[in-house]
Amino acid sequence: ADDINIDEYLSDDEIPNYKTQSNNYSSDDEDKHIPYASGITFTQHLKNQIHTYRLTENEGIITDFLVGSIDDSGYIRRDLHDILDDLAFTQNVFATESELKRLLKIVQQLDPSGVGARDLRECLLIQLRRKEENSSRTLAIDILDNSFEHFVKKHYDKLIQKFHISEDDLKAAIKEIEKLNPKPGGSFAGNNKIAEH
Repeated sequence: ADDINIDEYLSDDEIPNYKTQSNNYSSDDEDKHIPYASGITFTQHLKNQIHTYRLTENEGIITDFLVGSIDDSGYIRRDLHDILDDLAFTQNVFATESELKRLLKIVQQLDPSGVGARDLRECLLIQLRRKEENSSRTLAIDILDNSFEHFVKKHYDKLIQKFHISEDDLKAAIKEIEKLNPKPGGSFAGNNKIAEH
């Protein structure tokens, strides 16, 4: 399994944005190039989607705040406790951690897929779970869910043993993971306005 190269893919913070936009998507990934209305910021694009949900006033404030916490790569890297403190301090909105997590799940349903994740693993899982199920994707989810460390460290033999799979099965699962976008906000980074693709 030495010929599988995920180095470049996994060092996601060091990858210049253009690398995450390579054209290695298969035909079932047509949702990667959604045309956005010209002149809308990434944050506004996400908020416009949130406003289609039926939320209470407080839930609306919290989800808007979560969207505002999303960085250029599409991640929420701030600790949820800090977000709760900020909500109380700046918005006078008091929420529980479980309520925040429930609303975070709504934010994670927005497009582009994977946005609102707190780390790479969660980002990839959000994207995989949105796709139609097949055996390679199910295995990929299982690997990310239960053996992310082995995957990142490329301990392929351990993965083959742990999941009782063939090398071909593993390659197919890794291929599914490599099709995902490690930086869902990356195509907008450094370009506050979303232009038509």
